[in-house]
Amino acid sequence: MGRLFIPTLSHWQNKNIWSGSLGAGNYYITPQEEVDGVPTRLRVQVWGGKLCYELAAPETEESFPLSEEGLARLEGWLEGELAALSEGAM
Repeated sequence: MGRLFIPTLSHWQNKNIWSGSLGAGNYYITPQEEVDGVPTRLRVQVWGGKLCYELAAPETEESFPLSEEGLARLEGWLEGELAALSEGAM
């Protein structure tokens, strides 16, 4: 399995989304809960299979604070979820 890439803080502060896949899992990350026009949290949705975000039903979802610590927690959680989906696909 390859390596997960999560954009830096400025990507999210500018209200950008991010999606991707790793192994048998897919993910979609969106900035949420704005204060003074700046997002404060990131919502992560994960699903398995070959369907795109618009056609898939998320199997799991989590929210993380928009901070360096939150990004590190998000990355660790997401790697675990994607690994579990890939193990289940074998």
